[in-house]
Amino acid sequence: MGLEIINIVISNSTKVNDLLLKMIIEKNKEIGDIEVKNDETELYKALSCKDKDPKKLIAFQNINNSLPAILDILSSIFKLDSKILLSNGSTLQKGNSLLLVYSIKVKIIQVEINYLLI
Repeated sequence: MGLEIINIVISNSTKVNDLLLKMIIEKNKEIGDIEVKNDETELYKALSCKDKDPKKLIAFQNINNSLPAILDILSSIFKLDSKILLSNGSTLQKGNSLLLVYSIKVKIIQVEINYLLI
């Protein structure tokens, strides 16, 4: 298929800015002003794809760890033809994307072994 996989691992410390648009605040050394830049994540770029046949598969892992704000963003991402509200107040019109969601749970099983010495 020739797809590029974008792997999004969600933990309980994942923030909205981590997913779509990272805001970077820098001081301009030349003029002394503070500049705010928006850094588009790979997820942002993939979701805004307008190609008829997208070449990126977005795989979300462990969404069960999501905070409520992350779940709000994810619900917008999974709706067809939705607009996604970004952290800077603008919106992203979702394009064509291939989405995959999965969760891996690892359980530690305690095994009790009883034995008798004779």
